[in-house]
Amino acid sequence: MHSSPTKLLSLGGLLMMLLGCWLVAQERALPLSRVAEIRILSREEAAQRLPVKFSGVVLWTGLGAIVVDDGEQSIWVTIKHEDSRKGHDFSHLAISLGSHLAIEGHTDRGGFAPVVIPHSIRHLGYLPLRKPRRVSIDQLLSGSEDGQLLEIEGVIQEILPSSLGNHSHMLSMVTAGNFCRIFVTHGQDLQPSALIDAHVRVKGILAPDHNARAQVLNLKLLTNSAEDLEIMRRPRSDPFASPRVPLDRLGLFSPNADPWHRKVTSGVIIFAVPGQYFFLQAGDASIRISSSATDLQAGQHVDVAGFVDRFDSIASLKNAVVRPLGTKELPTPMRVTSDMILDPKGYNRRSHATFDPACKMVSISGLIQKIDWDNPGMPRAVWVMSDERLFPAYLPLKQTLNKEQLRTWVPGAQVKLTGICELKFSGVDLLKRSYTPHAFHLLMPSPTALEIRQLPPWWNQQRMKFALACIGFLSLLLFSWAWLLRKQVARQSRIIGDKIADEAVHAERTRIARDLHDSLEQQLASVSLHLYGAKSAIQSNPESAVSTLDLARRMLKHTQRETRNSIRNLRSPLLENRSLVDALHLLAKESSSSSGPVIDVIVKNESKHLSADIEYQLLRLSQEAIGNAIKHASAQHIEVVLDASTERLTLTITDDGTGFVPDSSQAPTPLHFGMLSMRERAAKIGGTWKIHSAPGEGTTIQITLPLPFS
Repeated sequence: MHSSPTKLLSLGGLLMMLLGCWLVAQERALPLSRVAEIRILSREEAAQRLPVKFSGVVLWTGLGAIVVDDGEQSIWVTIKHEDSRKGHDFSHLAISLGSHLAIEGHTDRGGFAPVVIPHSIRHLGYLPLRKPRRVSIDQLLSGSEDGQLLEIEGVIQEILPSSLGNHSHMLSMVTAGNFCRIFVTHGQDLQPSALIDAHVRVKGILAPDHNARAQVLNLKLLTNSAEDLEIMRRPRSDPFASPRVPLDRLGLFSPNADPWHRKVTSGVIIFAVPGQYFFLQAGDASIRISSSATDLQAGQHVDVAGFVDRFDSIASLKNAVVRPLGTKELPTPMRVTSDMILDPKGYNRRSHATFDPACKMVSISGLIQKIDWDNPGMPRAVWVMSDERLFPAYLPLKQTLNKEQLRTWVPGAQVKLTGICELKFSGVDLLKRSYTPHAFHLLMPSPTALEIRQLPPWWNQQRMKFALACIGFLSLLLFSWAWLLRKQVARQSRIIGDKIADEAVHAERTRIARDLHDSLEQQLASVSLHLYGAKSAIQSNPESAVSTLDLARRMLKHTQRETRNSIRNLRSPLLENRSLVDALHLLAKESSSSSGPVIDVIVKNESKHLSADIEYQLLRLSQEAIGNAIKHASAQHIEVVLDASTERLTLTITDDGTGFVPDSSQAPTPLHFGMLSMRERAAKIGGTWKIHSAPGEGTTIQITLPLPFS
């Protein structure tokens, strides 16, 4: 079976592609053998731990790493890693400058540029170091020469001990107008007097400072020993033999400018923090000078030899040495305001500065807003408001206030401050070419530099807030007291009302009893006499007996009518301003005692449409049943259940008393008359009355009424 040419070509193309992928994979698996191949890796690629295998010469050692040069470029090799999983510890090997090493390992992204983490290191001997290269300042600042052996020139301005070792030093050098820190690992042979202010040529490994984002910040060079520094121009043996420049001419135009070497100037010290800095004034010019000199005080007339620092908006001197000349009178402080200090016109390069308070002793008035404390009695900053501008005043010498100052240094006090004015600039506007201060602060020489002009009034904002808080608290107390008093009054009113109601009921009952005695009882007695007369005359005089009976009938009818009216107008005191349910609860409460029965009232469904007569009769039925249970049955527990369903209302009174035989109740006893009265009351409101009782089983009385009521 033959294949078409197109199919053969497709199969061949597929085979070629697979072969190409295999070759790429094989190439990828091969270790990188040149430093240049490692340095061009991106951070992501270097982090993939690609294999490396190369040889080279050691250019620098220290800090748990070495710099190895393969003849083309050099790279950092970590020989002692903090994380043991990333490589072995080779710090015990006798590795020194010129060691020829064979290294196998893998790549790592490093802190700034790719590095090598070794798996094995073999010592092959020693080889000479190649010569350092010279590159442009742009290449230095870009960081592209990281780890390379370079050579740069500049002026040494300062020498300090470093943290790299016992004999290591850090040199501050200016090269092409940029600061560069030079670390000398073995610097025991360094002589500061021969290097400070010297123009030198330095060879070393570039290791630029970087931040956590791996971005270049500053130049840094690592050298092995003092032999890596070549002095091109020695400094003057006497620092004060350097060119003298008046204080007001620092940084000004000069066709023979030599900006990075020492300059000498003179003036009077107007403020000093010994061992750190001081302010020097001559005429109308004043500058800040950093110096390690410790025997400085205000009023000294001195010569100063130092390096001009142009890296701020106002030129200053740094790393200065001081020579006392005598004493001079301090200049009078300038009287200023916040608006005068921050006037932008005074700092424009096109305007001639007629008012310049920077670095001068000034006097300004304001109002204390707040005080920040370092320690008790030791203020860190006093914040003052002047011309609606807030600025801090500091005590850099860390003095402690006395008792009077502690009493008067309070927010709200009007003060006058005297101190050194330092400006803070917002930076350089490259378009307008103006340097505009956005803030300032004062440096006070002592607490006496703050003069209290007027203490705040007693009635200040803080006390007002406290008074308002007290008023609010008292208002809350008064409101709570009024609420409790109102509640107490309401309770007493209820008690008094109940007492008045009881007295009214008692009076009303007395009146009704009197009325019943004076009317109904007399009428019934009269009826009785007429009936007796009729009985005597019924045989002897029938007509007179009939007339007497008719008169008795009319009298009874009149009595019945008066009784009905009295009952219709009568209302139980338990139902005054109460519902039937509330009256039942009150009845139960009044009928029980500490030694008496327990009376429970249970309401399953409450009807809201009962007439006053029905409520009265149900209440009297309950009262009669409870009274019988207590008086005649010696009950210990009585339960009153009121249930108003959709069709009927049921009132059930159950007790656990001695009980009785209901049929025997027909005897004319008080119990008989009570049950007869209950039956009549139930019938009067259209209900039925039932009783169930037996000796020793208690008694249950049930009254049922149809619903709804008309």
